[in-house]
Amino acid sequence: MTSYTHSFELSEVNDACALLISENAELLIDYIYQNTDREPYNNPVVRVGLVIKTLLRSGNDTVTVNAATIEPATKDLTELIAASSNPVERKIYTDELKFLRRCTLLDDLISLNTVAAL
Repeated sequence: MTSYTHSFELSEVNDACALLISENAELLIDYIYQNTDREPYNNPVVRVGLVIKTLLRSGNDTVTVNAATIEPATKDLTELIAASSNPVERKIYTDELKFLRRCTLLDDLISLNTVAAL
C-alpha cells in the first residue's frame, strides 16, 4: 500500500522552504522594518522574534546578513532591555542581542575571508 503525504510535509519542500528563507532573509527582515506602522510589525517583540526566527530557519551558518539589516532589531532589543524591569526578561533580551551580534560578526568574518581569499 502506498502512503501519501501532503506536499507541504515533504522533506524536499521543507528543504526548499529553508533555502527560500535563506536566500531572502535580508528582504524579509527589511520588510518587517519597513512596515512598523502596521500590525503585527508595530510590536518590537514581534519584530525581533521574526528576525530571529528568520535567521534560525534560514540556517544561519549559510546565510549572510548585512550588519545594517540587523541594526533595527539590535536597536529594538537595546530599547526592550532598557525598558524592562524584569530580570528574567532582560536576560532573554540580552541573550537574543548576543545572538544577533554573533550573526553580524559572522557576516563580517565571512566578508573578511572572502576579501582575503581574492
